[in-house]
Amino acid sequence: MGATAPASLQAHFPARLLVDAHGASKVLREFELLGAALGGDSFVAASTAKRVEKAVELLEALAVLPDAQVGLRLLRACAGQAKLVHAMRCSPPLAQHTALQDFDTKVRHCLAHLTGMHLSQVQWQQAARGFGQAGLGLRSAVLDAPAAYLASVGSCATRCSALDAGFDVRGLSSLDTVSQALQLLNTHLDQPIAADVALSKRQAELSRMVDASSWQRHLSAATPVARAMLLSESEPGAGAFLAAVPRGRCRMESAAFTAELRLRLAVPDTSEDVCFQLGFNRLRSSCARARWTWPPASWMMASWAALWRRWGPRCPTSSLAALSLACLLYTSP
Repeated sequence: MGATAPASLQAHFPARLLVDAHGASKVLREFELLGAALGGDSFVAASTAKRVEKAVELLEALAVLPDAQVGLRLLRACAGQAKLVHAMRCSPPLAQHTALQDFDTKVRHCLAHLTGMHLSQVQWQQAARGFGQAGLGLRSAVLDAPAAYLASVGSCATRCSALDAGFDVRGLSSLDTVSQALQLLNTHLDQPIAADVALSKRQAELSRMVDASSWQRHLSAATPVARAMLLSESEPGAGAFLAAVPRGRCRMESAAFTAELRLRLAVPDTSEDVCFQLGFNRLRSSCARARWTWPPASWMMASWAALWRRWGPRCPTSSLAALSLACLLYTSP
C-alpha cells in the first residue's frame, strides 16, 4: 500500500481483506507492482540498485566490442538509460539517486572502454545531451529522472480522475515526492518552473529544457575557439555519423569513428606538454646517469628550461625539434 495510512483503508475495504483470521495485518507496505517499487526510500533504492546490477552485465559485454560505432549505437539505444526508464517514471528520483548515479558512472566507463576516451565532467555533460547540442545522445539517468517522474505523475493524473471522481488533481503539487522532484529539476534549469507547469509537460519537453540550459551554460563558459567548435558540431548534419546505421557505405572504421568523437567532444589525443616534458626528463636523467657536468649538457638543460618558461606546451615545433635532435645526439650511447 506504499505510503497510504492504514486507517484510511478501513473506510474503503472490508476488515477480512485487511486482516487474517488471527488478526494479523494482510497489508503490505513495501512491494513491487508491475515492476515498479512501492514503499519507503530504502526499499525503492534497493529495488533500483538491483536493476542497475542486472544492467551492468550488458554494459560489461558491450565494453569489449571491437567496433566502436556499433557499440555506441547499442549503448545509446538499448543498454543505457533505456534500462532504467520504467524505474525513473514510477519511483521518486531522490529515493533512487545513488543507484542512478552509479548507473551513469557505469555507462561512462563503458564508453571509455569502447572508445579509449576518458572524459572530463564537462565533456561527459556534453555527451549526455542530444545531437542538436553537440552531444552523443547518451542520456543521463540522474539528470532525466526528475523529468521522467514529474511527467509520469502529470500524465497519470487525468486518468486517475476518470477512474475516481474523488481524486484531487490539485493536491499533487503539494506531495513531498513531487516537490522534491521539482526542486531537483529546477536546479538544472536557468529559469525555474512551477509544479503545475512541470506536471503538464511530457518527459521529452522537460528534458529538452534541461538540455537547453546546459547548452547555454557550456557556451557561456567556453573560449571563443571552443564555442565555435561547439556551434559547428550542433549544425544540422554534424551528427549524421552518429545516427547512421553502421552497414555498407555508412560503416566507419573504429579508429575513424573514434577520431570523429574526439573532435566533437574536444578530447585531445594526448596532453599537449607530454613530449616536451618527456624530452626534458630524459635529458636530465641521462646527464645525471653519465655524470655530465661539462658545458654542452648544462647548455641543453638551460635551453630546454628557457623554452619551457617562454612557451610552455605551445613551444614552436622547429625549436623543439632542434633541441630534441641535440638531446638525441648527446644522450645516445
